[in-house]
Amino acid sequence: MAEHYRSFFNKVSRHFTSESIEQWTIRLNKAGFKVEKAWDIIPVTTFRIIEIGHYLGVPSWIFRNTFGVWNIVRNRANFALLMGWLEKYYVEPAPQPDGVYSFYITRKR
Repeated sequence: MAEHYRSFFNKVSRHFTSESIEQWTIRLNKAGFKVEKAWDIIPVTTFRIIEIGHYLGVPSWIFRNTFGVWNIVRNRANFALLMGWLEKYYVEPAPQPDGVYSFYITRKR
């Protein structure tokens, strides 16, 4: 089941490869780029919260497909509780030692 979900999520997210920073550095070097700096940007804990968010977003997706809008009232107050809960996850410092999703600064050779 995990492999099926991974395959589905990679398709939805339009991931073409899921490689390490080292593997991407080799790939970018072969393509004529020098990696100046690279780091992981999302902690594993935060990534798990994002995964849960996919399931929690299903009602909004149904509402969007039914009525054409994501929210009945467009107001930040709609998200106050959610934002309070999530804030500790989205203000994480970078780089992350065991993170997921990488960020690269490169230069063309």
